[in-house]
Amino acid sequence: MTAEGNLACATCSCNITEQLAEQVEKICWQSDEKDLLALLGHIKDELALSNCGLAYHAVVPAAIMAVYRNCGGDITREALSSVIGRGLRVQEGWCGLAGACGAGLGVALAFSVIREVNPVAGQGRLNMMAVTTEVLRALCAGPDSRCCFREAWLSLEKAAELSEQYLPIALSAKAKIECSGHIDGSECQRVDCPLKKGD
Repeated sequence: MTAEGNLACATCSCNITEQLAEQVEKICWQSDEKDLLALLGHIKDELALSNCGLAYHAVVPAAIMAVYRNCGGDITREALSSVIGRGLRVQEGWCGLAGACGAGLGVALAFSVIREVNPVAGQGRLNMMAVTTEVLRALCAGPDSRCCFREAWLSLEKAAELSEQYLPIALSAKAKIECSGHIDGSECQRVDCPLKKGD
């Protein structure tokens, strides 16, 4: 990887700590929110997350699990903790290094726990790969500038759509949330961003 590429990854929240994982879990477990985007915005504000960082690899699946639970799904705290751990095992920079956005992968991480899918689950395994394919396709239609918050927003929006087909309970992602600023001072292409704030 080039020095520039290494620097880009270094500016992400690469030093995600056990404490942060615990904070995400606590917020999600205590939340009664039933909208995925509203919970995303709340977590970002509560933890003062920057627009880029490894945290979103955990926030996306955790938000899905929490909202699913609040809509009547059977989710244990152990399952919530497990999906956060799975999310944080997706390395920073995975979008450019392996071609799969960590936030996007978070959708299938959550769906697989909810549906109890494992690597030998036959059609269930194929369904999870289809979920990932659809989420990544949605992300690829967006701007090419690096923004994990935007990718998390788009991933959760797609998760709500896919929940109608792949989950026992359909989820909502209709809350209005906005981004208040540029990322890293230079990469943001707000003119093309679905989260752009009106001028």
